[in-house]
Amino acid sequence: MSSHSNAPGVPQTTSGEAAQKFDIIVLGGGSAGLAAARRARELGASVALVEKEVLGGECPNTACVPAKALLRSAAAIREIRHAKALGIDAGEPQADWQAVRARVRGITGADEGDTPTQERLNRQGIAVFRGMGEFTASDRVQVGQHTLAAPRILLTSGSFDRIPPIEGLEKAGYLTHKDVLELGVLPASIAIIGAGPVGVEYAQIFAPLGVQVTLLMSGPLPLPREDHDISRALLECLRHEPNLHIESGVRVERVEERGGRKVLCVSGAERPTAPTPSRTGRRRDFEVVADAVFLATGHAPSVEGMGLERVGVETNRMGVVADEYLRTTAPNVWAAGDVTGVALFTHIASYQGKLAAHNALLHGDGHRAVEGAPLKADYRVIPRATFCEPEVASIGLTEEECRTQDLPYRAAALPLDAIERSIISSETSGLAKLIVAKDSGEILGAHIIGARAGELIHEIAPLMQARLPVTAISCTIHAFPTFSEIWESVALTLTRRPDDPEVNVHGTSINEDSELRCIMGNHDEPENEWINEIYEGVVCLFCSERCRAAFEADPETHLGETQALVRAPGYS
Repeated sequence: MSSHSNAPGVPQTTSGEAAQKFDIIVLGGGSAGLAAARRARELGASVALVEKEVLGGECPNTACVPAKALLRSAAAIREIRHAKALGIDAGEPQADWQAVRARVRGITGADEGDTPTQERLNRQGIAVFRGMGEFTASDRVQVGQHTLAAPRILLTSGSFDRIPPIEGLEKAGYLTHKDVLELGVLPASIAIIGAGPVGVEYAQIFAPLGVQVTLLMSGPLPLPREDHDISRALLECLRHEPNLHIESGVRVERVEERGGRKVLCVSGAERPTAPTPSRTGRRRDFEVVADAVFLATGHAPSVEGMGLERVGVETNRMGVVADEYLRTTAPNVWAAGDVTGVALFTHIASYQGKLAAHNALLHGDGHRAVEGAPLKADYRVIPRATFCEPEVASIGLTEEECRTQDLPYRAAALPLDAIERSIISSETSGLAKLIVAKDSGEILGAHIIGARAGELIHEIAPLMQARLPVTAISCTIHAFPTFSEIWESVALTLTRRPDDPEVNVHGTSINEDSELRCIMGNHDEPENEWINEIYEGVVCLFCSERCRAAFEADPETHLGETQALVRAPGYS
């Protein structure tokens, strides 16, 4: 690309200068950094890639890949236990942690380290520098004894585990996902703080492997960022998981070590059905005793130690401030991946890395620039999945977000047992939900909990990208019997004419003469008249705010109704 690069990707030192010059420097060798570096090489640029820890970042080494490999072993245990439902008695499965651990380490290449990755990068013409990169000038970065110079610099420094300020936690000790594969022996019991994707997944890793798990969550529902109907259904499934106990609406105040065990001092809202050693008014205080503490309390952007303030890169609590082209407040610095705080997913990091590299190399600095126009980042359609049991996957807006944004919408959901493949496979837990614009029918969001949810969500992605209406699903022939039929069934519910004389809701045929009562059982007569009407074949689970408030106050009592959910279009 530039006239001073004699060999692509190989650092060059100009006579009389200490700096090694490149077309672009990438600070961080995780998913975003690798994608950016490879894209820059494809565009003909000389590239320096700086990484202080392990190339590839957390996802392939300590996070996504090992977690999903561990989940596969846990799933095998469940499958063996459930085989009796299929007429097969395989006995009680026995987990061999050393064998499980060895398999996962083989998949991640943990025993080889990142040497193979570095060798591949070198073959691609990318120069790798190990250490912390720090700005010394707007176009210069110091990495140990190396001074690197480039007219364009790309921040892909990722994120790190957010450690909550809990009294005594550091002294008592804790585990994160990075530590699991280093365990020679699994603890007999473990307390998991946090019920986001990491907390839920590891709860369902440890429990089938024989560990007694206590999952502590601050809110009433796991996966709180998901559509609440999905989270409620997941909570119902988690409560039936052997070896797993859940405490919702709690806060860990302090952690102590007593007799070699961890004692978590917890406070939370009073729940009559929960064991509470002591109570004070409407609060309860109790202790959770476990052999280990596992933190699943989220991530924070890595912005410290790079000298960003020296070159005018603005940051906030979310990370580096970047525009829609991923350019920061410093004119020659771009950012991609977790450090931007947009969405902490590997697929988003890779997407941003490629886009940022393209945009950075467009801007002229006296060298030949890549042809084309800058590309805007588009986050409207981002599929995401949590690989719990059953799987959870989503795309687009939740119903709560639609209400917050005051968007007119319609929504419907059906349980998975509405389709034959689910019944045939004995995988009936879960539901699928679609949210569409009230007038146009454009798909605003899709949410599913159930078998193969992570794969099924991708049927919706191209439809949303093309801004197609829900009829694009309802008019598409789906093979029988497949799990994909669930989307056709939900879409048909949304496209049914209001004057249809009879509809089928969860296996019950209803018509205009049917009397529908409040499913929550909070009062004899519903407060909203339309609960007694057929409204495009859909019935509302929460027919009043009183019902919703009752659920939030005591989820356990009302959780059994989750499977009967069909949300009324236009409910707000």
